[in-house]
Amino acid sequence: NIFDVDEYSGQYQVLVNGSLNLPLIGSVFVRGKTLDQASELVTSAFSVYIKRPVVSLGLVKARPLKISVAGEVSRPGAYTMALNEGQQFPSLTQAINLAGGATLTADVKQVELRRLESSGERNTYYINLQQLINRSDIRQDVTLRDGDEILLRTTTAINPEETRQLSNASFAANASRPIQVAVVGEVVNPGAYVVKGETLGNNNINIGSADIRSTNAPPTVTQAIAIAGGITQDANVRQVKVRRLTQGGTQQVIALDFWELLRQGDLSQDILLKEGDTIIVTKADQIAAEEALILADSNLSADAIAVNVVGQVQQPGNIEVKPNAPLNEALLAAGGFDDVRAEKGSVELVRLNRNGTVEKRDIQIDFTAPVNEETNPTLQPNDVIIVKRDGAAKTADNVERISRPASGIFSLIELPIRLFNLLFD
Repeated sequence: NIFDVDEYSGQYQVLVNGSLNLPLIGSVFVRGKTLDQASELVTSAFSVYIKRPVVSLGLVKARPLKISVAGEVSRPGAYTMALNEGQQFPSLTQAINLAGGATLTADVKQVELRRLESSGERNTYYINLQQLINRSDIRQDVTLRDGDEILLRTTTAINPEETRQLSNASFAANASRPIQVAVVGEVVNPGAYVVKGETLGNNNINIGSADIRSTNAPPTVTQAIAIAGGITQDANVRQVKVRRLTQGGTQQVIALDFWELLRQGDLSQDILLKEGDTIIVTKADQIAAEEALILADSNLSADAIAVNVVGQVQQPGNIEVKPNAPLNEALLAAGGFDDVRAEKGSVELVRLNRNGTVEKRDIQIDFTAPVNEETNPTLQPNDVIIVKRDGAAKTADNVERISRPASGIFSLIELPIRLFNLLFD
């Protein structure tokens, strides 16, 4: 507004190049200027044509900001952020949220902000949003300008604790939505699964009487393994891997040690999952008997495995026992030996291996023995335990078998005599 010069007063748009095209004086460059500074420029330009002009300059409506967000966000791309009357310019975290939020693999310690200055020089600023999360440092949530470019690079080292903190941040991607992952290797049912944080409720790791709870909403590795039926008895829980594809197309491999999770309650090993992750449970060369029992009591393993106990037991048939349960436990679950007919000194264990071969061996029975491969081995799914007859039972069965034909002969001899008696009695 120019006082008492209505013909030159009015509303004018700041052009893309940062200039005002005004009547009489033409173009005035105001990019990067405050309202007072811009008013001085306009006053100086009009003073050539108007004696002591009184110019007042105000912002009617802010131009929508055009920014770009790239890297580890859910929806990278260019965005327009409109400003309403009286609204402040948007902040960095608002722009990240507009792009769907930061993914769990984003390096929020070094967020890049590239800005074209009024001098025409392009500068790059590095912002640590981890300080905003940990220390409420609001200075890190900088105000944006038109044309700003934001880049969230992929972190080179996964820190599980910081990942969990990021998942709870206001500018994080919605990690509680269902995601698709693959679970392969030593699990009961390998394959692709859709997992969400609420699938199993709280993620409980049971170790004996201990109960360690994780209340994080996003899905975790242990939840995905549980949905895949749990680990097999050959699983190497010390070497679980997560293969992850970043937004940039590179592949990350994250090594996890679930033995630390089970023994020390280290929840940092149970990392949060991301869309497209592949969980690999490797095979162990050998598992100690004590370790096998601990794994069987955890919820990493399947709830139960099926074995068959046949022969001279009280309740022969299909029996369900815990994974890695010892042979003695299956015998007791079947009611124990038949006191009259069973050979109590040994049983035969038949096992179908994964490579298609069949393993058969005699096991000497000792109900007082701890878990060991000689007298009380751990069982695997579909094992068959055969309890044989003792010597007396075999002899009695053979005598009965031999006597059956003789009984039939005597019956045939007696039949004509009985018919004769009926006819002539």
